[in-house]
Amino acid sequence: MEKNRRLHLLGLMFDGIASGMMLMALPWFILKQGNNGMFLAVVTLACTVMSFVLTPFVATAIDRCPRKHILALTQLVQVLAASCIVIGGMMTNSSQLGSAHSAVSVWILAFCLVSFWLASDIAWATNGAFTQELYKPSEYGRVSSQQEIVMQITTLSAGGMGVWLLEVWSMEEFAQLTGALAFVA
Repeated sequence: MEKNRRLHLLGLMFDGIASGMMLMALPWFILKQGNNGMFLAVVTLACTVMSFVLTPFVATAIDRCPRKHILALTQLVQVLAASCIVIGGMMTNSSQLGSAHSAVSVWILAFCLVSFWLASDIAWATNGAFTQELYKPSEYGRVSSQQEIVMQITTLSAGGMGVWLLEVWSMEEFAQLTGALAFVA
């Protein structure tokens, strides 16, 4: 069981890094592209409302569907969202590619923000149920504490690192990294 716990925590770590980087970097990049403060506010409000509305449906799905499949699906959504940024960047003017100020559409970025936001919500809820499936009740407290520590450290530190990387890399390069991390998770 110790090996399973290490693998489980390692998967959470990679998920936390990918999610933390994108959930911090996408709003940052949207704001850097111009006067998009109101647009970003509306997108994040929509994310919050969708999270609230979808919660009962997600909870039902978690109870009825294999949790491993749900977690794999959330990672697939994150990989595909990151791929949308890469493809969107490739479709922009070739003179802007590789620039730290590429012109990926704010609509593509908003779509990816919503995708990462909802996938992270679903993954977090599924992870709690998955913990009950994998471990004995006597282990819940210890495992839940370890999971919380891993997620807080990786999400927060990766978010800060993500904003720093956006100053050095293009959004497309950044999306390739986070897509790879989501795939590994």
